[in-house]
Amino acid sequence: MLDAFLRVEDDVDYGGDGLHGQRRADPVVAHAVRRVVARSTEAIRAALGALGYPVCDDTHAPEATGVSRAALTLRDGRRVSTNDAYLEPARERANLEVRG
Repeated sequence: MLDAFLRVEDDVDYGGDGLHGQRRADPVVAHAVRRVVARSTEAIRAALGALGYPVCDDTHAPEATGVSRAALTLRDGRRVSTNDAYLEPARERANLEVRG
């Protein structure tokens, strides 16, 4: 699956290290999430860490175990759907027909 993820993701936090994609259609963001989500996520991580659960920054790393931030598909603070990432950029292609 690693090859597939490398071909589609644009991991803002870890991209380009051979384990995370970079400059692809699907943005993946864990650290720069909206402020409210980030604060609540950090509070939950801290509480679980205090209870003895391991805390992990990168859930996609090979050795990853523990409580982590949620990785979201965001660009410029807005959600990027599959439509936004793949269909809209290709909509003008002559060999593409979208049917409802």
